[in-house]
Amino acid sequence: MEPKIIESKHEYIDKIDNTVLEGFFCLPEPFSNFTKPAVLICHAFGGLGNFEEEKCRELARLGFVSFAIDLYGKGKRGQTIEENMSLLKPFLEDRTSLLRRRLLYGLETLKLESSVDKEKFMGIMAEMRARKSDWQFIIYGNAKHGFTDKRLEGSTREGVGYNKEADNRSWSAMLALFKEKFGIP
Repeated sequence: MEPKIIESKHEYIDKIDNTVLEGFFCLPEPFSNFTKPAVLICHAFGGLGNFEEEKCRELARLGFVSFAIDLYGKGKRGQTIEENMSLLKPFLEDRTSLLRRRLLYGLETLKLESSVDKEKFMGIMAEMRARKSDWQFIIYGNAKHGFTDKRLEGSTREGVGYNKEADNRSWSAMLALFKEKFGIP
């Protein structure tokens, strides 16, 4: 039987420009009696959509609190490459203020969730700082941009496409890291 999850849309505000943002939370059940590690998900250039929401659900089924942030604003989504690039452009031009700020608002929203294990949240950050860094960069052969997005299977766009093997391997690598750091799944 598949574990139960709670999912909800969550509004939060960019306090500098008053943009209403709408992220997506998923929580494993039961969640009220104990805290869980949390995962923050950032959307691709088209904006928060079904793909990111499904990743939140998958992580919640494994026992993680997950939150997909919204960089663009409630309801702002691109449908074409041109629209996507138009939405992304301000963030590419202002990475140190706008992009950083929106990422931090998403992170702060996730940290406010009562079921998030704040001790582990802060502990891993402190550990990474103390060691100067603890990270990996993994390249998956023959994987193109968007290789985890099943909607891109059969894409004719150059350099873009789904790759099942790389998708599975990257998911396994992420879960191995989470098991090492958080003891689950």
